[in-house]
Amino acid sequence: MNLPRPRPPPTRRVDLHLCTFNARSLCANSQLSLLMDECQRVKFDVIGLSEMKRKEPLTATWRDGSGIFLGARKEDSISGGVGFIFASHFLHRVRNVRIVCLAVLEFEVSPQLTGSLIQAYAPVLDANEQEHADFYDNLSDAIRECRSHYKFISGDFNAHVGPRKDHEVYLSPHSTETRNESGERLAAFCEAHRLYNCNGFFEKRAEKRWTHASPDGAHLHELDHFLTNRRSKIHLSLTRAKLGLLRSRQPRRRLLNPSIASTLAKLVPFDTIDDVNEDYCLLVETISQIGKQAMAPAPYHSTKRISDQSRELLEKRRTADRTTDAYHALCKEC
Repeated sequence: MNLPRPRPPPTRRVDLHLCTFNARSLCANSQLSLLMDECQRVKFDVIGLSEMKRKEPLTATWRDGSGIFLGARKEDSISGGVGFIFASHFLHRVRNVRIVCLAVLEFEVSPQLTGSLIQAYAPVLDANEQEHADFYDNLSDAIRECRSHYKFISGDFNAHVGPRKDHEVYLSPHSTETRNESGERLAAFCEAHRLYNCNGFFEKRAEKRWTHASPDGAHLHELDHFLTNRRSKIHLSLTRAKLGLLRSRQPRRRLLNPSIASTLAKLVPFDTIDDVNEDYCLLVETISQIGKQAMAPAPYHSTKRISDQSRELLEKRRTADRTTDAYHALCKEC
């Protein structure tokens, strides 16, 4: 007896919106409040934060239910500090969060798979060699301790990686930067740990690629990077506030309604006064008041864009049989 084979369970795609942001400073509560207000305009699951410069760590729940985990900077430094912001709908997936010199998040991708996100902040280019070595050693240890199926590393690496070279496999082909010394360190790290650099998976214009702007806005660089151990199904996009599009709402245009103005003019007595100047001022004020009261909002769309003949043809076509030649003739006439 041949029994039908059971159908496999339907697959469900899991979309994760992972973000990274260089905050530059989150020392004051007002700065954190401003950042959380801006997060309401971004679709995200997790936002990794770098360079917060906080003296003390912070763990809190925001008024909208978002989770906040912020680490402190190093004692011997005025910069640094990493952390996370979780959307309220993502908190049930969080398994573990630990923040030392790096911020490590372990979460559930699905009931069978887990993921890890490591938020990093690398030393600047002019830091000594020992600081760079310690940073990548700590990052290697964090990656080695993560046993998740998906591993993501994000943050400000202060590195210009540039396009991949002939002997490289895990770097991306698209980039507008010229590789510097920090970029060589990051490139060697990616090749040694088999981590794909997601920034250049897709070709983009130069104005869509930069992630850091100098204080004067003259220099734009790609310093923030996303690394992953699995290349498939990764899409990286840049979200940036566009202040030029934040315009005040213009009031709706108003037009004079002749019929209303005519009706109001019949109701107002135009009495004359002996003084010519006073009579003129009274007449002007009366006409102005009638004009203001007769103003009506302009229609959103012009009703004369389609002629009456076209409207009749459209009505005939709506009731006609679509399989006949008459219907096709009406379509051509419309």
